Amino acid sequence: MIQTQENTDPSAPETRKPIPELSVVMPARDEEEALPQTLAEAVEILESLCELWELLVVDDGSTDGTAVILEEWSEREPRVRVLTQHGHLGYSAALRRGFDAARYLVVLATDADGQYDLREAEGFFGWLKGVDMVAGYRLQRHESWVRRFESRIYNALLGPALGVQVQDVNCSFKMFRSSFLQMMDLSSEGFLIDAELFARARPAGLRWIEIGVDQRPRAGGASKIRLGSGWAAVRDLWRLRKDL
Repeated sequence: MIQTQENTDPSAPETRKPIPELSVVMPARDEEEALPQTLAEAVEILESLCELWELLVVDDGSTDGTAVILEEWSEREPRVRVLTQHGHLGYSAALRRGFDAARYLVVLATDADGQYDLREAEGFFGWLKGVDMVAGYRLQRHESWVRRFESRIYNALLGPALGVQVQDVNCSFKMFRSSFLQMMDLSSEGFLIDAELFARARPAGLRWIEIGVDQRPRAGGASKIRLGSGWAAVRDLWRLRKDL
């Protein structure tokens, strides 16, 4: 249960914000075009929503100006924490690195491309009081029809492969209790970590709910997921089944 300190001074102004504490984990790889807007918006929103917050940006071996932008931001705002992966270790490794470093009782995972509005975190936090994970599903998708088709097949295979029913497993806007992540022995690579979260939660008796979120066009740059990669993800899904 998340506990906050009560303000016992009746003369003090009410300053409580909607979320007592929040760690945001944000993987980034070659996002120099999107990051300036994404970080500026994130810091403004987190400051308005959270009493305590931190933004952990995991640089997954970027080769553009991402590292410079992150260094400038971390010097300006100490609650922006930069974690660097030397070499491209992958999205799953980046999320695991951020989860391990998170300090607060509530953790939100999202991407550095600015496609999700962090104001959605307030609504997610309300639902988190009754579950262990709140997972977003995209109400509309700013992607090619090929990517949408691959995603539809991948989501449909989760039931037969892992025994879980999920509308949009790879939606990169999820909120967790930190205790949920501490119970997960995550080991997947590539982009498989989202499926692994659901697959490991089910036998552990952990609860989740799916909530619709709006997906915006990217703030800049291009997706790092290439067309056709969905078929490799399906192959990896069956490998995960063997490991569970």
